[in-house]
Amino acid sequence: MTTTPKRPRRSSARTAATVVAFPSTSAVRVLAACIQAKVPVIIWGNPGEAKTATITALGRAWHHEVTTIIVSTRDATDFSGLPTESEGRQSHLPIGWALDANTATTRGFDGSIVFLDEFSTAEPRVRKAALRILQERVVGEVALEPHVAMVAAANPPDQAVDGWDLAAPEANRFIHVDWQFDAEQWKAGLASGFQDVPAPSLTDLLGAVDDDADADVAARRARAVALVRGFVTANPKHLTPGVPDNPALASGAWPSPRSWHNLVEVLAHLHPRDDAARLGAMKGAVGEGPARELASYAEAADLYDPAQVLADPSIVDWKGERPDRLFVTLDAVATLAVTTGTASAWERAMNVMNAPALAGIPDVALPSVRTLLETKPPGAAVPPSMADAFEPLFQASGAWAA
Repeated sequence: MTTTPKRPRRSSARTAATVVAFPSTSAVRVLAACIQAKVPVIIWGNPGEAKTATITALGRAWHHEVTTIIVSTRDATDFSGLPTESEGRQSHLPIGWALDANTATTRGFDGSIVFLDEFSTAEPRVRKAALRILQERVVGEVALEPHVAMVAAANPPDQAVDGWDLAAPEANRFIHVDWQFDAEQWKAGLASGFQDVPAPSLTDLLGAVDDDADADVAARRARAVALVRGFVTANPKHLTPGVPDNPALASGAWPSPRSWHNLVEVLAHLHPRDDAARLGAMKGAVGEGPARELASYAEAADLYDPAQVLADPSIVDWKGERPDRLFVTLDAVATLAVTTGTASAWERAMNVMNAPALAGIPDVALPSVRTLLETKPPGAAVPPSMADAFEPLFQASGAWAA
């Protein structure tokens, strides 16, 4: 019996196919990515499985100050602030925990984690007051600083004391993570009294692949943007399907423009070969079904690294590659150039767009060229070689700008 071998990954164009060993659990790696991306994350797990102790230990290892708030014991004013009036103007008094989180870096910490524990046992009116905090990052009238991350933890409603299902607007603001109890870490913590629990660094967890971390995140984000845009273009039913009719599903992860955006930001901080964590982030953002479809789409798309294509367009087989892969690749290159924001990156991206034109398929680059023209930075020039291939197309659409 013969089998057809799987098409090998082209390491000259894509990330190498070597096996990468990632530390800790995929749940912790997704948590780390959410903290780096400043996307709200909620951890669901059984009672007594060391969620709170682990978050505290991880915060210590990552040099983040952890402010724990037992939400079930708080009042709505602990999140919205006490109303006050001065000189005829109504406002809210500053909230101590928010001010402390904002000033963590002045005390020598790298960041701050606001840990909202027992979230699902808080009364709905209390959680309602927290809505603005989770996505808009405003507490009363105080905006949270960029170094502040929001992490919540909860037991499933059927296992919690007076637990509630989350309302759909709450649930859709979170990345949902199913807790994975780490027995080895727990045993190490038991021996030390949970004071010095060994924990990998954020860099080790997320797998930086070069010395320029910012550029690496930008490239990962560009690839994530292209992946999601390509997927929802091919599957528009998953962009705005509406709130699930089933209350249990509505209280978890489900797709919306907001949750897709959150997913992009989290994927930007995960290693491109960390399949377990990437799938976990997908499930946690948009739910099981759409996540499985997205993962299959990503596997079929087999995306090029946009930073590598920007540096050397010849690594792509422009004549032999499938048009859908080229479309997503060019979208990622354009996104990376726009994110970089320099005239040099923009001009290099334009040169990439010329490659499919020279291969006789300029149409596949048209949307990405339009994106670049609409975001042309000062001092950037359209390469003269672009005119023959693209000027007639843009003149016909009224979008050409020299």
